[in-house]
Amino acid sequence: IIDDELHWAFGHGHLVVLGDVFDRGPHQTELLWLIYKLEAEAARVGGGVHLAIGNHESMVLTGDDRYLNPKYRRVAALLGADRYALLWSRQTLLGQWLRSKAAVFRLGQYLCLHGGISRELVDRGLTLSVVNQTVRSALLEPGTSADMQTEFVMGQNGPLWYRGYFQDAARKGGFKLAEQSDIELIRGRFGVQAILVGHTTVPAVTSLYGGRVIAVQVYPHRDEQTHAPVMEGLMIRKDGQMFRARVDGSSEMLPRS
Repeated sequence: IIDDELHWAFGHGHLVVLGDVFDRGPHQTELLWLIYKLEAEAARVGGGVHLAIGNHESMVLTGDDRYLNPKYRRVAALLGADRYALLWSRQTLLGQWLRSKAAVFRLGQYLCLHGGISRELVDRGLTLSVVNQTVRSALLEPGTSADMQTEFVMGQNGPLWYRGYFQDAARKGGFKLAEQSDIELIRGRFGVQAILVGHTTVPAVTSLYGGRVIAVQVYPHRDEQTHAPVMEGLMIRKDGQMFRARVDGSSEMLPRS
């Protein structure tokens, strides 16, 4: 994807980041500048970089810093900001850029988002355009009283927080587990082959619902014995074949289940 100098090296390929760049350590600002730079570099050569808004982007932009790395509390204090969120206001370049991003979007035959699409969202008749405009409005005017639609979209069964595709997470979080018929309804409503989601941690990139949902949130860590970094991403080739792509450059075909 990138070369040794952190420049785009993926040509006409597309890189999708499914949210939650914030609150993942002491380098979130650097990572967002990198994604911002890569987006421009990719566009110049016919490729693409796509960042979806996750619940942690929403939290930080609206002033909820409960998971914030301590470094950034010190940064805010040193800069004389009463709240860390002020450093990401819509008057800042990255703050404005983040608020332009979608919470959910189609890329080819795939629906890309952070949490997931719930059956309730479909039953409410919400389009992708309406969902994204609702999220953008909530991020532009944090703290204002929210209407029922905003409360739903930004809430548990909205695209930023939903965990209904995962049996254990659904049970623990009080979500109704999605049925196969729900997934087929969602695919048909939005005209996609599969739904790609982050948010809920999995040990490896995982195929669910017969390959109709792909979970990619493999939390980066180090192997307990070798201390080698463990990270994975989903690689989709032009012919639609899916692979688990690992940080060491190896890959394996994604088992469908």
